[in-house]
Formats: sequence, structure tokens, C-alpha cells
Amino acid sequence: MSGPVSNALLALAGGVLAAHHWASPFWLYLLGLPALLLAFLFLHEPTRPAEPAPVPVTARAREGSAFPWQIARRIAAVTLGVSIVFFMLAIQQGRVFAALGVSSPALSGQLIMMVSLAAILGAACFNALRLRPVAQLLSLGLACYGLSYVGIWLAGSVTAGAAASALGQFASSIVLPALIAWTLTSFPAEHRGRGAGLWGAVFFAGQFVSAPLLTLLEHLTSGLPTAFGIVGIAALAAAFLTFWIQREKRP
Repeated sequence: MSGPVSNALLALAGGVLAAHHWASPFWLYLLGLPALLLAFLFLHEPTRPAEPAPVPVTARAREGSAFPWQIARRIAAVTLGVSIVFFMLAIQQGRVFAALGVSSPALSGQLIMMVSLAAILGAACFNALRLRPVAQLLSLGLACYGLSYVGIWLAGSVTAGAAASALGQFASSIVLPALIAWTLTSFPAEHRGRGAGLWGAVFFAGQFVSAPLLTLLEHLTSGLPTAFGIVGIAALAAAFLTFWIQREKRP
């Protein structure tokens, strides 16, 4: 829940700084320096017990230690698709409000801050639903994204666009922890580090892919809202498929 709060505050600060100069929001990256100092002061490697004598590795143990690529491919495919939808609104939120007539960067930052607060509600809902199967959580999140993006497509005012965007922010706090929890519980302990690293690489690859994909859809359609509508319809279809697969108890 601290993530959405910091996201809202950074959006507000970014809007204020952008009103001064388009490049000024990049100064916010300097916040990493005090974070580095705090990590140095308060994060310490725990004291490890003495390691026992090494046990000879048998053929069976070597076979059991093979990296589970089948699991990795499944997680990577799902993560890439979901992350494209996830980052589309996160990156393009300012352009969404611009398409609805908001021309002031400061006002855009304020609106982004307000809709980002819906992610806090999503985090609270995830906490209540965390024991549900991951397919149900992803289905819920994708359905919310689908309704959000279709709502952005059909929005005729800033108020309607903000309400639709808030639903997308709510969905972000459902799908992100669901994907992380699914990844960490799917890999054996000895492969969890590599599995998490693979997940992170694929997740942020979706951040890169989302922008050119949306640009392509804009060129093929009548503009940004319509492009969001197409992605929203695809997200709704994916939500239905995910729910149906889980209901049918398929892998």
C-alpha cells in the first residue's frame, strides 16, 4: 500500500515540476540517493550459521536441481501480456487527460494523484482476497482493466475519464502482487532467485512493448481513446478466458 501512496505523491510533484519546465520532473530521480543512504544504514546481512559439511551430489539430486523452464515459460507468457496492459495506463495517464482537454501539467499531475489513490483500495482488496487462486485474481484484475480502458474510450469528460482511470489503478494493485506471489510460489526454493529475476525482466519488457504497441494502434484507429478501447476489449476477453480456464480446472 506504500507503493500507491508514493506514486500519488510523485505524480503530484511531477505535475508541479513539469509546469516549470518539461525536463524538471527528472530531478525526482535524485530521491534514489537518500533511499541508498537509508538502505546502507538500516539493511544488514543477517548472521549466517556455520555451514555443514558438503554432501556428495547424487545423480538424482542433480536431476532435481534442473531449472523448471516449463514453469518459467508459462509465467513469462502470462506476465508479458499482463504487464503490457499494466504499463499502458501507468505510462500514458497524462496523455489520456490531455486527450480529454487537460492542458495544464500541474492540473494533470493533480488528477493523476487523485486517481492513483484508487490503487490503495486495490491493495486492501488484494489483502482480503490473497488466498484465492491466482487465476481468479488475474481474471478480476483484467476485467477491471478492460472496463477501465473501454471507459476511457467512451469518456466524454474529464470526470468520466478520471473515474475510468481510477478503476485501472485499482486493478494494478490486484494483478501486480498476484503475479509476484504466483512466481515466488511456483519455483522451488533453489531456483526462486533466478525465477524472480526472469519475471522482473519479462515484466519490464512489457513496459517497453506497451508504448510502441499503443502508438501502432493509434495510427490504425482514430486516436488514443480508441486504441485504449481496443486494448480494453482484449483485456475483457483475457479475463473471461482466464476465469473459464480456472473454472474448468485446466493447467
